[in-house]
Amino acid sequence: MAQKASPPSEFPKRYTLSSPHLSPDGGSFLTKLLRTIESSFCVTFREHIAHPAFEKPREQIHAANEATLQHLFGVVKWEDGRSHTAQAFEVRLKSFRAFQTCFDRIMQDSVKFAKRIPGFSDLLPEDRMVLVQSGCFELACVIFSFYVDEESQTFCGPGNFTLSQSQMWLAFPMSKKFVNLLFDFAFQVQSHRLEPLKLGLLLAVLLVTPIREGLTSREEVTWLRDLICQAFRFELMVTHSDGVALFNHLVSSIREELQRLAAEHRRQLDIMRAAGFTFQNDLYSETFSLV
Repeated sequence: MAQKASPPSEFPKRYTLSSPHLSPDGGSFLTKLLRTIESSFCVTFREHIAHPAFEKPREQIHAANEATLQHLFGVVKWEDGRSHTAQAFEVRLKSFRAFQTCFDRIMQDSVKFAKRIPGFSDLLPEDRMVLVQSGCFELACVIFSFYVDEESQTFCGPGNFTLSQSQMWLAFPMSKKFVNLLFDFAFQVQSHRLEPLKLGLLLAVLLVTPIREGLTSREEVTWLRDLICQAFRFELMVTHSDGVALFNHLVSSIREELQRLAAEHRRQLDIMRAAGFTFQNDLYSETFSLV
């Protein structure tokens, strides 16, 4: 019986010498990437980006915050509840549940987005797993910026769960340092005002990173990342006279902040687990080995 032919790979022939039919060169790949990445981003993350917090009316955010305080403390004014219940275990647990639900949903969609990146499906299965497991939280942090309003410094989560940054310092079980890093990173992402095409390319650059531990074929990951970086630089050069410098600053600064954020997040999860917190059984918990 004839052996079934393998599907064509996205990788240029320099990395796929075993078959004469393997497809396109780098130029063709770049064209496909630039043609598809914007729609992939918009379709995959539609739930998170359709109604960003920073476009919500102030009165809507205020009303949602009062409803959240009523849910947490039984009062609608922060001053009435903060003094004696903000540190209560149940309050902190409810706050974390909202955070975990938000991040779990984004991380699930980050996995879907990864599969839509041209060339990603041609990486070795074990390398795809490494990149997704180590990178989906970082992608989620970028998308989380759509849930934060800078003017009111407020997190507007799923189900209208709404707390200000200062309220989270007391009502959230992770450290004030983590909360500040999370909000500051969201404000940083927002400040660049990247449209969907550039956000999609940024996420692809962050995900396809050859420095991840445990990769089997670093060469293929490096090749794919280089092509994605070329596409991102090109798009920035189209709209900015200093596109190359902007690319270098954007990627390096966001990567640096994500490393700080991820390290503090991991440290806080360890502290929470030691304190007896229980975690929902979802992708977020699975990614960080919490269940």
